[in-house]
Amino acid sequence: MKTHRAHPPQAFVAIAAIAAAPLLAAASASAGFVGYSVSSAANGNLVTYRVSAQFNSSNDTVLRAFQLHAVQGDLGGFYHNDIVSSGTTTSAGSWNANFGLGANDDSYLVIGGNAGLNAGNSTVPDAGWINGWNTPTIPDYATSGIAGYYNSVTENMQGKADANGRVLLAQFVLAANSASKTISLKIEHNTTFGSPTTISTGTFSVPAPGALALLALAGIVGRRRR
Repeated sequence: MKTHRAHPPQAFVAIAAIAAAPLLAAASASAGFVGYSVSSAANGNLVTYRVSAQFNSSNDTVLRAFQLHAVQGDLGGFYHNDIVSSGTTTSAGSWNANFGLGANDDSYLVIGGNAGLNAGNSTVPDAGWINGWNTPTIPDYATSGIAGYYNSVTENMQGKADANGRVLLAQFVLAANSASKTISLKIEHNTTFGSPTTISTGTFSVPAPGALALLALAGIVGRRRR
């Protein structure tokens, strides 16, 4: 078997769950994946958004997230506060969850686990995105995107869903007046260690239009055994 090798923000408030019945009806087709949930917290003139994969139980584990693509808007304008940016800025920064200097003003990408300076999170970028991991924006080419990341130590089960069926995938920090971004993201997940994996896809928005987070499910794209 091949093994690949977050300071919680204050008072995050879940801001939506729409079309609950259709999502639940589709869940059996997606091996437990319901969609993406988004929570938000104001931080001065910034807003911090946390994006999680939502499952219908705590049995699922996310192994990988990939093909980040902006369906609406772009993949720039994110604030970082880490050892690469050396302060809160949009002009420099890293997506490494272990580099963060601020709990509420640093953007990062994770497959579960903890975030913050030297947190020991085992999330790393896909081979095609290594050169962009320590840049403030996310590359987005054509209609598919190339950015992806995965848990590099599969056996630590870092991406296992919590008691509420959630796995944290990203924290995005944006200006309070930022234009909305609707982002598509695929995830690879399974239910037990070493079991066949499922690829599911959905979309979410930050900030959410009309203060509602989109939870859209496109279903299974494919299956493969890890």
